[in-house]
Amino acid sequence: GGLVLFLACMFWNTIHIPVDSFECPASVFINSTEDVEGMSDQCTNSEGEITFEGSIPISIIGIFCFVGWWLLSIYLGIGFSALPLAFFRDFKRRPVKITKDTFEEGRKRLLEVIQELMSIGTELRRRKETAKKRSGISAFRKNMEIDNQIRKFELAVNDSDTNFNR
Repeated sequence: GGLVLFLACMFWNTIHIPVDSFECPASVFINSTEDVEGMSDQCTNSEGEITFEGSIPISIIGIFCFVGWWLLSIYLGIGFSALPLAFFRDFKRRPVKITKDTFEEGRKRLLEVIQELMSIGTELRRRKETAKKRSGISAFRKNMEIDNQIRKFELAVNDSDTNFNR
């Protein structure tokens, strides 16, 4: 980045702006009875350029504008091409109407899963309290095993919660 900035300041520090200059005498505008072609014969056209020295901030702004336009055009093109895919995905995942029987069947299955999880949770709590009373290496291993089962239980509870919220 610094090398580009150094080269930009070294070689691009002079700014050239092309200018076309038209000089016409005031009589051309005062005597407006002549046609337009006659006016152009009296006017002179000269080409030139305005030159001034640029500074480091101008070089930085120029570099950022150049890079920014390229990034905008690239990402804008990518975003517009991905837009229809997002619409298709949203359409596929839209909520659909279900019958009352389907709802009741899902509710019953969810209720069964929740009751089973409650019994597993009660059993894990009882086993954890029993394991806390023990000491030694075997008790430590048992506690680790119970902690792993509790983590799996928590995942199952979160999964059933997600299914309930659908």
